[in-house]
Amino acid sequence: MDLSEFAYGTASVGSKIGFSEFEKLANIAISNGLRRFDSAPQYGRGLSQVFLSRYLGKINDDSLITSSKVGRLPVLDLKTFLILVKHREFKHLVRLNSDISPEDFSSEGLINSYDFSLQSIDRSLIDTLFLHSSPRSILRTVAGDTFFEICSEGLKLGISDPTAEDLEYIMGHNPQSWCIQVSVENLLANENLQNFPGQVWINSIIRYSRYQKIELKETFEKLQHVRSHNRILVIGFNNEEIFDTLSKISI
Repeated sequence: MDLSEFAYGTASVGSKIGFSEFEKLANIAISNGLRRFDSAPQYGRGLSQVFLSRYLGKINDDSLITSSKVGRLPVLDLKTFLILVKHREFKHLVRLNSDISPEDFSSEGLINSYDFSLQSIDRSLIDTLFLHSSPRSILRTVAGDTFFEICSEGLKLGISDPTAEDLEYIMGHNPQSWCIQVSVENLLANENLQNFPGQVWINSIIRYSRYQKIELKETFEKLQHVRSHNRILVIGFNNEEIFDTLSKISI
């Protein structure tokens, strides 16, 4: 089983699975060729990037890289807050409060969420920065200028679930330099996304299979024709069963 085309999607790391379980599953993934992680400040109630940083620092492998996102921050409930106050490395999460907007795609919001990431995970581990599913078009605005300025520090440009206007902008401005992240449903329904000349990160793969009531292999077959030479398959490896399933798939 070669996972070199995969990224470990960490949306549930820190919420549904703890550090010990994540460490075990990440070790299995890496031993099978995976070299990428997909993260965001919002994931795992804010714990995902902290756990990821702790793990990557522990194994000290320079070939491993991660993405991050801007525009969204976690909302902390009381249970999570009580967990956080016991751990020194989570102090920056405790400072979040009800005055912080969980969705802010203004210039200030993008800067705040990027700074938040850098308090969780070392900048040297991040190679790609995504605009995190903005409900409105960003790239022709002042906030878009801020995003470009942040990425000018050596980060590859990324956008998840782009609006039609932002996708049009990207297609006219060196699209090969961009990564887009989309669900299986949106990708299969949109020919423009299927023909995107940059890198395509495909997520919601397991969820799509479940909702369509089809085998994971059939989902991969549907995706096979979509820029198979320039894609990343994003999967949340939340149990060992997924590795057993992938090991039996041959396409």
